Amino acid sequence: RYREIVCSMDKRCDDTHPHLDIVNLNGVLCERIQYPKNCLSRPCKNIFLMVTGNPGLIEVYHDFLEFLERDSIDDLVFTGVSFAGHSPRDLDTRVFNLDDQIQHVHNYISHLRELHPSARLMLAGHSVGAYIILEVMKQACNPLPVDKVMLLFPTLENIVKSSNGRTKRYIVLPGVRHTLAYVGGLLGAIIPQFAKQSLANLFWNCGPRRPPEPLRLLTPGLLRYSMLSNMMGMARHEFNEIKDMQEDTHKLIDDRVEDILFYYGDPDHWVPLEYYERVKERFPNGHVMLNKTKVPHAFCVSHNEEVADVIKKWLPQYWPDFTPK
Repeated sequence: RYREIVCSMDKRCDDTHPHLDIVNLNGVLCERIQYPKNCLSRPCKNIFLMVTGNPGLIEVYHDFLEFLERDSIDDLVFTGVSFAGHSPRDLDTRVFNLDDQIQHVHNYISHLRELHPSARLMLAGHSVGAYIILEVMKQACNPLPVDKVMLLFPTLENIVKSSNGRTKRYIVLPGVRHTLAYVGGLLGAIIPQFAKQSLANLFWNCGPRRPPEPLRLLTPGLLRYSMLSNMMGMARHEFNEIKDMQEDTHKLIDDRVEDILFYYGDPDHWVPLEYYERVKERFPNGHVMLNKTKVPHAFCVSHNEEVADVIKKWLPQYWPDFTPK
């Protein structure tokens, strides 16, 4: 069963900011974001669900959801959960694989559907979150009632062949990633709290400046053994399991091509340009867009408003009921 455990951990606990709490989702403790506050406890007409990329922390999409909310329709609510085990708070110290994360997202969608059976559901997946959305839609016993799907910088195939995949695949090998996770956890245990900010600045190459908010939120997780193990273990599964696009994925996209937005970046060191060109060729009637203003793969660090604007311009074209305020 799904039940709320703890109320807001966010000091900005009002209706003008995304609201963060901890929930128990089928036995897995994780962070959840909802905007406006407590919106899911009331009847909802339209739900926007964000599925994160790795490192899987929903908090780093806080600003993105705020930008999306601006000028959106009044009855649209926003939500999302962190990946299982991807918590700087050590909510669940088990190690989860890619299939576990697919089931985790499926459980949350099923819960939303049970609570709000008549709500229109929009899914947005970033990076491996895009792959997870398509897998959830394929594996649903019945056709998943989803109105629109937005795949942002999607890692849908052969991540290991990307430039980052080729250079980073070695650090997620079993012995290496376990050592790195152990060292990170050890540093987190022995370093005084006041010194962690300086370490974060050094790690993110920010000098004396404060790192952007998403990086600051992520830093505690880099000093937790369980979250590091899950982040790197997840990356290992992504490298090993996300290969060529499967026929059933191709068919799913073909069947729902009018409802899906693909949004790629150039350059993107996780998703080569040829992957964008391949998807555009496979789905000539699809909504396949390419950003050429150098928005990075990790857009949620510094380019939230630009990506949010793309979604707000696309949705009204193909969903007439989506009328801005």
